[in-house]
Amino acid sequence: MSLLRQRVAALRPLRQSCRAAGLATRADTSNLAFFDDLSGTPPPSTNPPLDDSSSFPQPSITMDPEDTGPPKGEAYPLNPIKVNESKSAEIAQGKLQQSVYAIYCKSNKSNTIVSATRPSGHILRTYSGGAMGFKGANRSSYEAGYQSCVAAFKVLEKAMETEKDPKWQLYLNGRGQGRDACLKAVVSTEGQVLKHRLVKVIDKTPIKIGGTRSKKMKRR
Repeated sequence: MSLLRQRVAALRPLRQSCRAAGLATRADTSNLAFFDDLSGTPPPSTNPPLDDSSSFPQPSITMDPEDTGPPKGEAYPLNPIKVNESKSAEIAQGKLQQSVYAIYCKSNKSNTIVSATRPSGHILRTYSGGAMGFKGANRSSYEAGYQSCVAAFKVLEKAMETEKDPKWQLYLNGRGQGRDACLKAVVSTEGQVLKHRLVKVIDKTPIKIGGTRSKKMKRR
């Protein structure tokens, strides 16, 4: 009995706050009197039962349509063009030119680096002024660049022997003496085999516009 009194005492502040706010309660006043007089029995309630479905309408649940794959009919062409197969067939017939070989020549104030690459971009061999036996400041000389290009030409000629009609491109980067040496090697007797297979010469030297402050001029 003492436990029931404690629960009733805990519910009384809630009942008083509801009455102070003016909220309508669905319980009968005679039912509220039951909590004040525990000796009596609660009278039967005269209020109608609550109908939650009428006061709170249930939202309608819609299911996503079943995925039946891509649309059929006029949405897609009846005879789709297979680009990959047609391109591979033209390459096999020789109508389209495949990727070409390349030689990259990077020349700066301290060295000259020449690389021969496959059409896929993999490097066949790399030569530089230091690899050709030049030391110190001679690595960036004209002769060092010339010998590096000639060595790269020999590697490229050997790699292009198995091709039917190979082509190659020349990429130049930098303003060192190896730049002129590479161009001279192409038109000389050492580049006579590759000269007529050259399709393009591309200058990739970056041009500085604004940017960070340049280094101080070297004093001697």
